[in-house]
Amino acid sequence: PRLMLVDATNVRLQGKDQHLERIHVSFNLNNNRIDQLKVTDEHVAESLTHFSMKPGEIFMGDCAYGTVNNCAYTIKQRADFILRINPQNFPIYDIMGNRIDYKTLRPVGRQQIRETRCLIKEKDKCGKILKTYLVRVIVGRVPKSKVKAAQKRKRSKAKKKQNSIKPETIQNAGFVFLVTSLTEENYGAKAILELYRSRWQIELLFKCFKQLLKIKTIRIASPKYARAMI
Repeated sequence: PRLMLVDATNVRLQGKDQHLERIHVSFNLNNNRIDQLKVTDEHVAESLTHFSMKPGEIFMGDCAYGTVNNCAYTIKQRADFILRINPQNFPIYDIMGNRIDYKTLRPVGRQQIRETRCLIKEKDKCGKILKTYLVRVIVGRVPKSKVKAAQKRKRSKAKKKQNSIKPETIQNAGFVFLVTSLTEENYGAKAILELYRSRWQIELLFKCFKQLLKIKTIRIASPKYARAMI
């Protein structure tokens, strides 16, 4: 299947005001080419709804895309997803409708990976449940050598926003939480985690764009010009 990596990056515009534009990219890992590209202003959030999807495609994104609405949108397009999620803002439920505590999903002892089947609830703006979907949540350990760095990033991010950090947030930094619509029959938990590691390729794409090609500011006369430039 076609594996699509999604992410966004900001580019500063030339001129006196130095406005930022956000470039939303879908990158086809199968042939190493940009598949879709959308240019918006910096205030438009990262979302899978910026991209068209075909049945059977797998879309993969980081925590910025790990929302119930993005999951629901992908399923409705008959595509699949592997998304990193933040346990604090991605509620999951058991078959009886009870909310699941992520603490019970972390690997224990010598376990490296744990997974569970659970439900997510798509809601409207008023909180009314529109539809319920069955998904898998997979939790993998972060290598010990990288745990301290992950915890440091969490603390720095909280300090920058002048927020107090919860002990649970520090503990969760030692794990990778993923949600997927792919079935166990075709993709085991280990395979899902290995696939997610390939998401780093789109980060390398942005690094190439900004550092190697030295494109940090661009002149945008129109979105069409920006797409051609990129």
